[in-house]
Amino acid sequence: GETFLSLAPSTAKRSRSLDVVQWSAEDSSTYKVIASFANAHPPRVTGLGTLGYVATSLSGNSYAALVVEYGIQPMLDRWSIAVVDLSSPKNSTMLPLSPWSAAGIWSASGLGL
Repeated sequence: GETFLSLAPSTAKRSRSLDVVQWSAEDSSTYKVIASFANAHPPRVTGLGTLGYVATSLSGNSYAALVVEYGIQPMLDRWSIAVVDLSSPKNSTMLPLSPWSAAGIWSASGLGL
């Protein structure tokens, strides 16, 4: 059957950082963690919590997601792109956007991912 890739909060980490998981419609209760990120989250706003949106893209063997690297306080959170090479998932990386851009200030929809 068909399989899908998505981001999900890690069940293995207390920080609930995002993992890239693979799952199928036939058995959606079973999933495989493809890659884990130490500090990849949806954006948050002080006093409101998590906003809950991220943007993802799949092209060939590359999976990318616009995520937030949490700073020591929400005003220091920054946008990053989490990239996974699906042919070798251990080669996953976080690429902070440059110039530095505070997360939660502008919408992910403007990037065209």
